[in-house]
Amino acid sequence: MPPDSRDKILPNEIRHTQSRTVAGERMALEAIKQVKFLQILRDLNPSENHIKQVCALIVGRLLYLGSDRATHRWMTESSSILDLLGIDVRQLRGLPLRRIWPVCGSRD
Repeated sequence: MPPDSRDKILPNEIRHTQSRTVAGERMALEAIKQVKFLQILRDLNPSENHIKQVCALIVGRLLYLGSDRATHRWMTESSSILDLLGIDVRQLRGLPLRRIWPVCGSRD
């Protein structure tokens, strides 16, 4: 049977929309778990949402150094960290990343 156009993969013709990085994010989250950092955060008594945001911020700082704005853009446009943590991007809108950490110490 002769090959036809369906048998060819043309790498220059493959298009990805909304592709995200995942390997570094998974490794960083695993490191956070292994050093029991989640338990340390939970002992501070913040909401689970704030714990997830802190983890996202830590991973962002580990994998993508930059300003708050650049890290936010990386989280929302290039990284899978929000998906891995189950964070809706709308939860981060208007929230300066540097303000996430102090909230964890609050016991309101």
